[in-house]
Amino acid sequence: MKTYPFPNGRAHSRHVRPQNKKLILFILFILLAVLSFAGSGSGGGVLTFKDPTIESGLPGQDGTLYRFSNVVSGFDALVKIKGRSNPLTYLVTIDMTSSGFDKAFQPQVGYSGGAAPAAADWWMDFEMTFVKQQTNTPVIFDDFDLTAIDIDGNGHLIREYVGFFGLTSYTLEQNSILVTSNLTEVVNGVSKITGKRFDGPTSNFVNIDTSGTSVMVTTRFASTQTFTVRVGGVATGASGASERMYSLYFQDFRYTVPHDVTLPVSLKSFDAKLASGKALLNWTASETKFSHYVIERSTDGKSYSDRTMVFATGKESIDASYSFSENVSGVSEGLVYYRLKMVDIDGAFKYSQIRIIKLNSQKSDVAISTYPNPVQSELRITIPDSWQSQRVVYDMYSSNGTRIKRYVNDRASQTETIQLADVYPGTYVIKLTSGSESAVQRIIKSK
Repeated sequence: MKTYPFPNGRAHSRHVRPQNKKLILFILFILLAVLSFAGSGSGGGVLTFKDPTIESGLPGQDGTLYRFSNVVSGFDALVKIKGRSNPLTYLVTIDMTSSGFDKAFQPQVGYSGGAAPAAADWWMDFEMTFVKQQTNTPVIFDDFDLTAIDIDGNGHLIREYVGFFGLTSYTLEQNSILVTSNLTEVVNGVSKITGKRFDGPTSNFVNIDTSGTSVMVTTRFASTQTFTVRVGGVATGASGASERMYSLYFQDFRYTVPHDVTLPVSLKSFDAKLASGKALLNWTASETKFSHYVIERSTDGKSYSDRTMVFATGKESIDASYSFSENVSGVSEGLVYYRLKMVDIDGAFKYSQIRIIKLNSQKSDVAISTYPNPVQSELRITIPDSWQSQRVVYDMYSSNGTRIKRYVNDRASQTETIQLADVYPGTYVIKLTSGSESAVQRIIKSK
């Protein structure tokens, strides 16, 4: 998939001896254009989250999709309510504007009608996807910063927390009073570490102030198309102040004594394909204090076994690339699932996304296979051998010919999984294009 660099907003100057007034004006124009991206903090440019509109769904419900237009020139952000801790958790507003910062994403979330019982713990997840402006075409941002401001409490019995999935590093104040912990998810029956959670105190910090760095955290993301933010709260006793506003500002800020933490590994790419009876896996990652990978395989998507171990290169200044192949001609017809277990030097580990290979796929050079069909939420698409590791465009059309989804992968795996949970039931056409070749198949989206 094409990568779209995010403007970093930094300007570098040097001594220039102007020859005339036109040159001076030209230089001033360029400097102003560059500086217009700069934020008030020490980092790069700012993403602006303002004036959301509902793209699909009903306000506050799981699966509802909101569009924040022009978060940076030429690009929008789609924000979906991905899930919540339980039905008592509710959205007050997707973006509160009466306090905080105009450019920040500021959801307000409550629990149990605003009155939380003792020991209550609640959260809501927001999935964010960057897309081309006024389209649903996803894009990748090279890097960006996201700062959670004023993670505190109500001054008595409630404390807030914020979690981030898929981050590469984060910065806290040296004397931060936030408590850091791992976020885990259960994937295919396995609990894995996928993010970081930052818990604030019950004490209340006056106003939403970027000078309150002891209750702030700045996270960093690299090569990101979609990621998830979790906002939540904990009641240490019964309280009527469970409706909490969270200020998430997409920029870096200065810390008095910054404490930077880089996570051991950030997976930049991971693909799998089938060639001549062999499964071929390739991946690229940036590594810090990282030990090794364990390649795991499954034939049912649930029970995995170790295939081999690959040790890290130890070169932390550059991205590392790896490959693995094995003969799968003896595996019975069906699907083979692969994932990477990524282990740091302290023994902590997390899992990669799962890559799927379909055995005995069709031989036609331009045939694709879609399954299950009918489909409820996840559609798997297997492409021809000649398309693997090439640029493939995945388009989905409604029965009246309107394109409703597009996904582009610059290095396609043999089998890709497309999320269709947000698509209404009906009959659709899937069209794949690679170079001058294309293939079409009809699918049915069920309830």
